[in-house]
Amino acid sequence: MHNLTLTDFTDIAERSGQKKITCIAKVKSQRRRGYSPASDFYKRLRERIVKTHREDRPASDLNFLMSDVHDGKKRANYPQTIAAYQAFCASRWGNKKLNWFNPPKSEYEHNGLGVSVNPELGLECEGRRYIIKLYLRKEPISRLKTEFINELMESALSPQCKNKEVFGVLDVKHAKFFPCDHSDPKVHAKIDAELESIAPFFLTE
Repeated sequence: MHNLTLTDFTDIAERSGQKKITCIAKVKSQRRRGYSPASDFYKRLRERIVKTHREDRPASDLNFLMSDVHDGKKRANYPQTIAAYQAFCASRWGNKKLNWFNPPKSEYEHNGLGVSVNPELGLECEGRRYIIKLYLRKEPISRLKTEFINELMESALSPQCKNKEVFGVLDVKHAKFFPCDHSDPKVHAKIDAELESIAPFFLTE
């Protein structure tokens, strides 16, 4: 089965016309080159956020990451992103105890084309379990991306969940959390329609 990343799928889905075709071509080109950690701008920050929670460390520990960051663009970008994430943690959780659990991962498939669904965070607070996908780009996340990511997590991951988990997308730079507590049939239908429309571009690779 051919798989797209969640980011690639939503990038394609929110575009139309020639912009969609250009985005598909870009995604296909990246897939042919393969994943490169060097081109993943936020990789180290994502990994440090996960490590901080997994080791039950305070969000303030994220500041220590900067001592090992030497890339000029990252040094200009990471501190603001870290501060925004810390602000989210303070406003959302305060001093409440957070317990880490490994978030489930899966794939959603339709019409021969799949989407990898891989949220980064699994956090339990006062008996409620949160499964969170991090969005780290500068521009605010679009409503379509929020709806599609949440619906894909609900559809692909709910079978692995024993309790009523809260799925959600965190727009890190803007410290905004978009939770989802139920599946939306209309959004689900839109996802399937999108996969049907773009499948021919990828299934012939």
